[in-house]
Amino acid sequence: MMKGLFSDSDNPEAMTQLTPLAPPTPEEIAAVLKALSEPNRLRIFAELMAGDTCNCELVERLALPANLLSHHLKVLSEAGLVNSRRDRLDGRWVYYSVDRATAARWQAWFAAFFDPAQIRTRPVCGPEGQPAATTPASAGCRSTGRGSTTATPATGWRPTAPPSTPDATTR
Repeated sequence: MMKGLFSDSDNPEAMTQLTPLAPPTPEEIAAVLKALSEPNRLRIFAELMAGDTCNCELVERLALPANLLSHHLKVLSEAGLVNSRRDRLDGRWVYYSVDRATAARWQAWFAAFFDPAQIRTRPVCGPEGQPAATTPASAGCRSTGRGSTTATPATGWRPTAPPSTPDATTR
């Protein structure tokens, strides 16, 4: 569950006082991407970005069966993207909203992760990246540490290619 990414306050007025915790882990990133990868959940999340709403409005607007909507809301809640609360006067009513602090955290992370200024140019490791006079026909990859995860300041991590197998390097 993604709770606790910022301070525990759900108060929108306190948003200026929130301080982000450590960058998200690859597992947290995968959980959020998985939650938003299903088209109906993406539609639900987009609808909730327009403001708090209840089940009946979401069922009507999205033309989803109530049980399917409930399942998708649970997945979004478990990923920390959606909050729910019961009506103060009639507890049978449940209202859903986007978790503002979590949305702010992911907006900042995705903006940094997809920042084109982060894209670097480096020589390739195959024959194309070797000086012409010293390129043997069987030039291998000269990189080291493949398969590790390297930290970058903007996003906190970046994946690298997994270790290659002998079959994968011969073409």
